[in-house]
This record gives sequence, structure tokens and C-alpha cells, in this order.
Amino acid sequence: MKEAFRLEAQIVRDSLKTQEKKIQALFIFTADEEKDYKTILSSMQKILKQLVFQL
Repeated sequence: MKEAFRLEAQIVRDSLKTQEKKIQALFIFTADEEKDYKTILSSMQKILKQLVFQL
């Protein structure tokens, strides 16, 4: 999850810089079963895009 965030965080950083805003975020992964990296990366992309949209 940490690596997925690292790879995709630039979209959030760019948006925050443009809007001169700062945020703090905490991501907690909970699941009944282990997920593969592709699923985690896709989910992180979706979450970060929604976050940027709501800024």
C-alpha cells in the first residue's frame, strides 16, 4: 500500500500546490483476505482521484 501511494501521490501533491492547500491523510487497509498489488494500486488510484476532486 505504501508503494502504491508513493507512485500515485504526485497527482495529489500537484493539486495541493496549485490550490495552496495542505492536508494530512491516513490510510488504513482492512480486508478479510490478502489482496494482490494490482488491486491495491487500482484502489489507491481511485481514492486519490476522488480526494483531488473533493479538494
